[in-house]
Amino acid sequence: MKQEISALMDGELFEDEAEALLGKLKRQPDANRNWELYHLIGDVLRQPEHIRCGFTHSFHQRLQAEPT
Repeated sequence: MKQEISALMDGELFEDEAEALLGKLKRQPDANRNWELYHLIGDVLRQPEHIRCGFTHSFHQRLQAEPT
């Protein structure tokens, strides 16, 4: 699912694939959280001056907790 979200954000999905994924995002809270997180990551990468002081630490902890 995470790869699909990333592909959608990068404009790499066909229209029918994008519509199907958006439907999943509406029905699955975890997937929707990933969507929001990926957008936050993109925002931070584009404008790092907007990072709050504790954000880097908490993001690192969340990243370490991700399964590989």
